[in-house]
Amino acid sequence: NSQYATYKYYDHTVNLGIRYNAGDVRFNAGVNFNPEKTDMAYERPGQNIDTLITRKVNKVSPTVRFRYRFSKTSQLEVRYNGSSSQPSMTNLLAVVDNADPLNISMGNPGLKPSWNNYFELFYNNYIVKSQTGWMARLTFNQTSNSISNAMHYDENTGVRTTRPENINGNWNTDGDFMFNTSFGKNKNWTIGSFTGYNYSNNVGYVSTGNDTTSSKNTTKNLTLREYLRLTFRTGLFEFGVRGGVSYQHAKNELQTNANLDTWNFNYGG
Repeated sequence: NSQYATYKYYDHTVNLGIRYNAGDVRFNAGVNFNPEKTDMAYERPGQNIDTLITRKVNKVSPTVRFRYRFSKTSQLEVRYNGSSSQPSMTNLLAVVDNADPLNISMGNPGLKPSWNNYFELFYNNYIVKSQTGWMARLTFNQTSNSISNAMHYDENTGVRTTRPENINGNWNTDGDFMFNTSFGKNKNWTIGSFTGYNYSNNVGYVSTGNDTTSSKNTTKNLTLREYLRLTFRTGLFEFGVRGGVSYQHAKNELQTNANLDTWNFNYGG
């Protein structure tokens, strides 16, 4: 069951981009060309395998960034990044690993590369006179052709066989909002709030324990959070109280025992 592999990587990167700056507007756009070649010499004497595999890929990664400045203390920014990732070379091998005869794993030469899209929207502002500031951020992340291990169970022999497969449906989004301001005659009091959320849609192949073949499971997870603080400052001292609460809701289509509805809180001074 021994195996031996030697890898040789040949990577090249070419960056092409355009940048535009004019007063309150800043715009950047570009693309990275990344041709890669990988040679893998793979040996598995127990299965009489001695092979050289070569993989050539041309990865393209676009980027876009736009910023508009409303004032010296206020701006809006938009970003996008796209990127790809390749399956491992061993996952692409049509080789059966039976070191554990009850848990067999095998490769999948038909695996496709994964592609990831990332978007971000950001805004912030600060008013010097009132010492008031706020920030808002929103992101979205999505991946196509993710890789998950699918399992087949043979009831007659008790053997489990796993094989990597492409799967679609993975994405998540999160956002934050922060507000902070001072008040009082000498601006000695400060109140701050931080609000956030996260929502994810995760997919993968799982076995419920009764099925002979693993099924596609979707897990939806929502998290909401809030944090507050109140501070009083004097010439020598600063006093404050704070408190936070978060709520998490998780729902699984198949593994219902992993569903969650939980609250967490903290407070102090």
